[in-house]
Amino acid sequence: MGKERSQRVLIDTDILRAFRLGDPDALSLLSKLASLGRQDISQLSAMVLIADAPDTRERTCLSMFFSWCDIHAVTARISGRALRILEVLPPQVPVTADDAIIAATAIEHKLSLYTLNPARFVGVSGLAALRPY
Repeated sequence: MGKERSQRVLIDTDILRAFRLGDPDALSLLSKLASLGRQDISQLSAMVLIADAPDTRERTCLSMFFSWCDIHAVTARISGRALRILEVLPPQVPVTADDAIIAATAIEHKLSLYTLNPARFVGVSGLAALRPY
């Protein structure tokens, strides 16, 4: 029995980077989430992790990790929603283009977002951004 869709969350790139670097809190969180079923990540986050990988061994480890994930593609619909997010936010809101794509992915798939900095997503309508630890 897998976890229900309402219990699933999109994991932000910052947590995945912390996991890749061996942060104990990130390791614990992802271990807990893995016990509940597959993990949801954005294709953008997967690309960032691969780009960050210093060698082939780490890319191989990432490939194994990705096999346990549902990787949500950056579709035209998600890109369009990300653009609308950026267009309506005031300039002083610290949402980057990458953040907007992650937020749009979570919204499109009706997932909450686990992130280490939920404050930067405060102005994004329709997104529940939560700090898991």
